[in-house]
Formats: sequence, structure tokens, C-alpha cells
Amino acid sequence: MVVATDGTVSGTWDLTWTQIFDEQVTVGGISSKKDHRVATYQDSDGVLTGDVCSLALTGGSLTTLSCVDSLKGDCSSEPAPPSQNIPNLGRPTSVIGETVIWTSVFAEDGGNAHSTFTLRVSRQ
Repeated sequence: MVVATDGTVSGTWDLTWTQIFDEQVTVGGISSKKDHRVATYQDSDGVLTGDVCSLALTGGSLTTLSCVDSLKGDCSSEPAPPSQNIPNLGRPTSVIGETVIWTSVFAEDGGNAHSTFTLRVSRQ
């Protein structure tokens, strides 16, 4: 990440992340199928935009590194989910010495999927 004298940022980012998905189907009070999936993805060539007080990350390409499903077995050949932009991170949540930290918490509709994204940038 490069921060210009006017506060604008530029640079690229990569991220490896794991998604854990659990699903249980219940009909009329009777549980039938249960599914557990663990998939690891690689976001590559994302772009940093905005400025220090309104930092935004634009997604690049998304690749499936591994995927195992309790019902299907190896699911790594299935298409990766579409790459999405991370919402504007806004102002840093804290500054500790020369480390600037942005944290954002996301919740999907229904409140069942939650993730926390933390970006730490330190001077080198």
C-alpha cells in the first residue's frame, strides 16, 4: 500500500480465506439431510482505492484452492463464487504506533453468515 501526501492510497492486495458452511434441512419437524462444506479460496490482484479515511478494496480474480463437502466429497472443481468488492472500510478503527488498522464486520441476509475483515498496515 502506498499513501500519497494528499492521503490517497494505491496498491494491490491478495487474500486467502476459508468458508465453512453447515446446512440441515428440516421438514415438518423431521431433520433429513445435513451438509458440511469447507472451502478455501484465493483472492488475487485486488486493488486498493480511495484515501486513508475512505479506504476501499476492489476484488480481483477468485480461485478455489480446495473444497470438501460431506455429501459430495471433493467439490474443488465447482466454480468459485463470484468475486465481490469489500464494502468501503471508511476510517481506520485504530492506530497503534505506526500500524493502522481497519476492521469491518459483515452479516448476510438472515443474520446467519458473519465475517470479520481486518486489515493491518505497518510502516516498513
